[in-house]
Parts: sequence; structure tokens; C-alpha cells
Amino acid sequence: MRDRTAREPGWTRLAMICLTLWLAACSSVPQVSEPQPTPADHAAARRNIGIDHVVNGRVPIGIRELRHALTLREDDALTHLWLGQAFLMKGRLVDAQRHAERAVVLDPSRHEARLNVTVLYIHSGAFEQAIAESDVLVDDPTFASPWRALTNRGWAQLKLQRFGEARRSLSDALEYQPQYWPALLNLGILDQVEGDFAGSLRYFEGVLEIDPGAGATAEAHYRVAEAYVSLGQRHQALQHLSRAIEASPNGRWGRQSREYLALLQ
Repeated sequence: MRDRTAREPGWTRLAMICLTLWLAACSSVPQVSEPQPTPADHAAARRNIGIDHVVNGRVPIGIRELRHALTLREDDALTHLWLGQAFLMKGRLVDAQRHAERAVVLDPSRHEARLNVTVLYIHSGAFEQAIAESDVLVDDPTFASPWRALTNRGWAQLKLQRFGEARRSLSDALEYQPQYWPALLNLGILDQVEGDFAGSLRYFEGVLEIDPGAGATAEAHYRVAEAYVSLGQRHQALQHLSRAIEASPNGRWGRQSREYLALLQ
């Protein structure tokens, strides 16, 4: 019997020889292993998982993941920023402020962290500190939304009864962003504080035209009702209190509107 290989076409034998040589050559090349993830890579992965949970409303799980990320890398400004945001969403203001301040220390260019710090200072009554941090943002030409810092500064100035300064800050915010409802709302409140109830209505009605969401809409209706009561227009006040309750029946301003409505009826 003839050798089977002898009957195979020449190109087949040649291909087998080439394959054998190629395999032998490959076996002699040292294998390069893929780089192993570093602790910083693990920290970033856990941080990103935590951010995703917070963004999608799973705040407690997000806090757990972000805390885990800090055990892997404590000096990550972005992790501190999002932990501060998550704690703020949970109403844990002390923890929120601690992480927001740490984010600013680690990376002063993180505008969102500094903006969060101003909000937290306002919540804690540290109005002068809130103004100082807002000034840093307003004076920074790289900050993309100065109207937000101006509005925070204006509110802090209002709380300190520096009404002229507050009006300038809030008006400047609207120069940048005419439809920024927090600035409109705060200017209406400022008018009420100064006794100009008729003037406040145009700002509150501006907020209602924007339709900023249930909570803000309910607050605007409530404050419109306050203005109408002061102007002696009780019927219109009752209508706006009812609308506030419809907008946010279980929220703060819905509850206050329900109580106010009971007093007026």
C-alpha cells in the first residue's frame, strides 16, 4: 500500500509543513500577559457603580458603593463629590458638607463640589461662608453656569438682610439666564420681605409659567396666595392654595397650603 502522504497534492503537504513551522515559531515567542488592574482602577470601577446607583435613585446602595471606593482610594475628589451629593439627597447635611468640602480641597477646579458647599453652608446658616464660596465661582471665568452661584449668593445675602446686595445678585443671575426659576422665586420672596406684594406676583407667576416641577410649583402657588391675602384678595388666594395642594399633595408646600386653606375658610 502506498503512503497516503505520497498521494496528497503537493500544495497540501506544503501547507502542513508551513503550519508546523508557524506553530513552532509561535511556541518560542514569550507570552505577554495583560496588565493587571490597579487599586485605582478598582476604586474607579466602584465609584462609577455608586454614581450610577445615585443617578438612578438608588441612593443608599450608591452611598455604600462610594464608601467602598474611598477605602480603595481616599483622595479621589469625584468620589467625595458624589458622596456629598448622595448625603444631601438623604438630608444628612453634616456628612454631605464634609465630603463636599473634601472634594474642593482635593480638586479646587471641581465647580459642582464648590457649588454644593455653598448650598450646604446656606442650609447650616453659615451665610457669610456661602457668599465667599459663591464669589469664587462667580469670579471664575471657567465656571459654565455663574447664574447658579449668583442665585445662591443672593439668597445668602437676603438671609443676612442685605437686601440691596441680594437684589443685585439675583438680577445678575437673570441677566445670564432669564428663565432660571430659583432666581425668579427668590426675587419674589425678596419683594415680599420688603413689603412689595404686588411686585412679587410677577416673579412668582414667572416661575409658574416655567413649570419647574411639583415642589417648586407648589411653593410658587403658596407664595402667590400669601401675596393675595396681603392685598385683600382672599378668593384668588384660595384658588392658588388649592393648586398648590394639587401640585404636591404630600410635599412640604402642599401640607402648608392645606393648613393655610383651613385657616382662611
